[in-house]
Amino acid sequence: MIFGAFEKQDLDLNFDVTVRSGVASLVARSHDSLRVDSEATESSVDLPPGSRTELDSTGGSKQKRKRSITPRKPDIEGSIASDKLAMKMEEDSSDAGVLLQQMNEEHPKKRVKQESDAIAEGFKVKKEEDRDDAFLISVSTWDRKEGKLKKEDKEESGEDPMMDVELEDEDLTSGMEVDADDIDAWMRWTTLAHGGVLFPPPYEPLPSAVKMLYNGQPVDLPPESEEVAGFYAALIYSDVVQDHIFPTNFFEDWLGVLQKYPPRDDTKIDNFDLCDFRPMFEHFESEKAAKKAMSADEKKEMKTAKEYLEAPYAICILDGMKEKVGNFRVEPPGLFRGRGNHPKKGKLKLRVRPEDITINIGEDSPIPVPNIPGQWKKVIHDHTVTWLASWVENINGHNKYVFLAPGSSLKGQSDMNKFEKARELKSHIDTIRKGYEADLDSKVTADRMRATAMYFIDKLSLRAGNEKGEDEADTVGCCSLRCQHLTLETPNIILFDFLGQDSIRYFNRVQVSSQIYGNIRIFKENKVDEDLLFDHITTSGLNRYLGTYMAGLTVKVFRTYNASIIFQGLLSERNLDGRSVEEKVNTYNAANRDIAILFNHRRSVPGQADSHEVALGTSKMNYLDPRITVAWCKASDVPLEKIFSKSLIDKFSWAMSVDEEWQF
Repeated sequence: MIFGAFEKQDLDLNFDVTVRSGVASLVARSHDSLRVDSEATESSVDLPPGSRTELDSTGGSKQKRKRSITPRKPDIEGSIASDKLAMKMEEDSSDAGVLLQQMNEEHPKKRVKQESDAIAEGFKVKKEEDRDDAFLISVSTWDRKEGKLKKEDKEESGEDPMMDVELEDEDLTSGMEVDADDIDAWMRWTTLAHGGVLFPPPYEPLPSAVKMLYNGQPVDLPPESEEVAGFYAALIYSDVVQDHIFPTNFFEDWLGVLQKYPPRDDTKIDNFDLCDFRPMFEHFESEKAAKKAMSADEKKEMKTAKEYLEAPYAICILDGMKEKVGNFRVEPPGLFRGRGNHPKKGKLKLRVRPEDITINIGEDSPIPVPNIPGQWKKVIHDHTVTWLASWVENINGHNKYVFLAPGSSLKGQSDMNKFEKARELKSHIDTIRKGYEADLDSKVTADRMRATAMYFIDKLSLRAGNEKGEDEADTVGCCSLRCQHLTLETPNIILFDFLGQDSIRYFNRVQVSSQIYGNIRIFKENKVDEDLLFDHITTSGLNRYLGTYMAGLTVKVFRTYNASIIFQGLLSERNLDGRSVEEKVNTYNAANRDIAILFNHRRSVPGQADSHEVALGTSKMNYLDPRITVAWCKASDVPLEKIFSKSLIDKFSWAMSVDEEWQF
């Protein structure tokens, strides 16, 4: 398997996992530090009205034959990085304009004092004076006719959780059957009002003098086709287009758009190699340069206008309290970036319209009006989930969700529940380890495979892994490992080499016991490289097995537990006496780095497609109980701001009250 130019480096990890006073410590010796992962962002521009119908249901055009295209790198020196205009909303959103005024007129003022009893250990709902009493609505009557609550399950994704775009584990009723009489126990809110979602503006055609060239001649494209061409033009110097997959998928989809919206001068476009997008690229660059050259007053005016436009969508009223909304902006259309060698990268992400979106809102709340023409697909009143809006993206058919911001009360409850579930595992971990260790030499193949997989998940913190379709990136986890991903070396050394989540390469040479080594040798017998190594087990079966030890226990909980318990041990064993604040912060970062390496958390180095470095933020945001950090900072006299960004402090506000003696 080819992994690009990423240099092979051996990470020889000798694991000594022991339990002392309820704390497991990991001793890892690294001969060469891994360079590590990338979280590709998907750029987007707007797709014009009517473009949603130009492709077939799979998002591609109906071409009989798919040609492979090797892009030509434009003969201009260097590559110009795209300029990002990031405008951060100011903290004070108390005057949320249209939404608040509308709800003020709808509902009488009431005074209710409410404390959350769902969160322990310091998590507190906002003070009573922070509540907006004008929007407190009486509890709505829940429809008890439906006894089964169904929702698509979400596997672990590489999405940044700060974006809150995928279904999160906070929707506890997902996939469960609940008696109608028990619905109240699952209700996450009683009243909910919000402004819906903010759609991107329509496409503005380029100046008449700016045109792409075909066979050296300018082409007069209609706006619908011109915009899609612009998506590619903006990327011609980026690394993402420098292979055959991206331009091949783009050109196939663009031909579908051209078929419906052909050039107005009757130019027939059928050869990618004759397309020259440089005039469009140069226009985009001049626009970016002009925006950069704006005066401070002009930039401030633009920021103010943006905030005014977004204000009605930036907050919601949940049970009478103002809460910030996370990702209220609908993603604009563009070209799908994907991760690694994703087979669909370069395909056209279609414009999302009101007819695609389901709104979830309180029964007595005013229904928001879309900011573009159209009607919502559906309006529901589901009190058991915490998303405000939902739609399906066209590339992979995944659901997208609008959630509250990371610092909201509901998100805080979800985060704390996750880490409390991981802490609960401490009471069961010894029994689980004894169980799988006893099955390592079982005569039943499935049991022996399950035990061996559990060993890797426990000691190496591998993800569970799921089966992938042919149109998905070939990434694997423990249960989906193929024989080609493990190489047996003597004595008792196994070399792991595969693409994990987000197409990040996992490369690790590990010393194992003779029992584990022998099991892998047996599992590979009479199989070819493409065969599954653990062909008698599945991820769902593994999670059901873990559930017999502890309710709600999954491989994902196992990873959270291992990350937090190991991190606690690493911090505890390092002497900080007489150290400066800077030295203490370096000690913390070193422990965090050890976790990131163990968990294979990496990000791409900008401008270097095949270069990776350790990503320290992923573990802090997703796997390390924030109370460990808060307690450590208090005990070590280190300002929390030296460790957590402001967004993380907001996200983990529920963890701030623990004392310096707190232990995971």
